[in-house]
Amino acid sequence: TKNLLDAKPEDRKFYEVITNNCNTYADLEWTDMSIFEDDIINSFTNLFSKVFSKIDDGFNKEIFDYKWSISSDDKKKSLHFNHTGGVSCWSKVEEQGVFWKYFKKKLYNSKDEFPEFFYLVKEGDKLVEKCVIDFAVYTKNRMWRTIFSHKHGSNRILKPCTQYLDLIEEEEVEIEDYLSSREYKDYYKYYELPKHLKNI
Repeated sequence: TKNLLDAKPEDRKFYEVITNNCNTYADLEWTDMSIFEDDIINSFTNLFSKVFSKIDDGFNKEIFDYKWSISSDDKKKSLHFNHTGGVSCWSKVEEQGVFWKYFKKKLYNSKDEFPEFFYLVKEGDKLVEKCVIDFAVYTKNRMWRTIFSHKHGSNRILKPCTQYLDLIEEEEVEIEDYLSSREYKDYYKYYELPKHLKNI
């Protein structure tokens, strides 16, 4: 994290590698400019709370921090979500991927309730439905962009923000709070998937 903050803003192209001992994270991005980030944050938080309570019996959305970051421009909107979970985390990113398959199933079964998660994109002569949540980011050794960094060839910087989209100044941020990977601690409590989810 020291290297990140010491680097000039234009040189910050930092990524973390997510393997084991990771927070619950999500990547949300879309190109329909009529969908607003604050609406997505509110809807996502509500649905996440309902679904995640099936995984963590002690889950209480009021006592855990949701960390949001944003890198939107006038062509693409993008949000990163990080749920710190206190002493609880996932032992492997692949297990977290199973949870998100369950989440996806719940979302698609409730499309009428959450229409803001879906939009249409023209591909050739067809209109294709897209979801704002990227469900393909839960593979082993996942590269995950850190806050205050931008992708190569892009000037869209990932900046920490509140749920109301207020940007958080660099000096007010603990970088570790926005990392999805964790160093191993022997007191961690790992999330356990219910048996009916393991075969999804």
